[in-house]
Amino acid sequence: MINLRPARFDDFPLIQEMDEFLGDRRLDLQSGLLTVAEAADQNITGYARVDPSCFLGWPCLTSLCVGSVYRRTGVGSALLLNAQQDERYTRLFTTTEQSNIAMQTLLDKVGAWKIGALNDLNLSGETEIAFRLK
Repeated sequence: MINLRPARFDDFPLIQEMDEFLGDRRLDLQSGLLTVAEAADQNITGYARVDPSCFLGWPCLTSLCVGSVYRRTGVGSALLLNAQQDERYTRLFTTTEQSNIAMQTLLDKVGAWKIGALNDLNLSGETEIAFRLK
């Protein structure tokens, strides 16, 4: 069973172990931007970060991270659906790199639709694809 809840400061060491993104999750914790997925043993299995206004003033799911041993177990879907169903947001956007097929598959599974592509946004030169979740 996957339990979703707001992240707490004492979650930071477990979040840091799995984190694949730039930035300091302690700042996100302090701002209340993180939701964590927790296994029955209270292990943190993943997190989602929603910024309420960073996508041209609209809410954006900026990070969805699932620990490698918990991938393909429903954790990513649960976190994504939780963000998508959050009634505080009338619209919700996200982006992912063109090569991230796993995330694109997950976004397709929850009914997100592609709204565009951003070339040369990333330092790697890879295209970033934008999606609307609702």
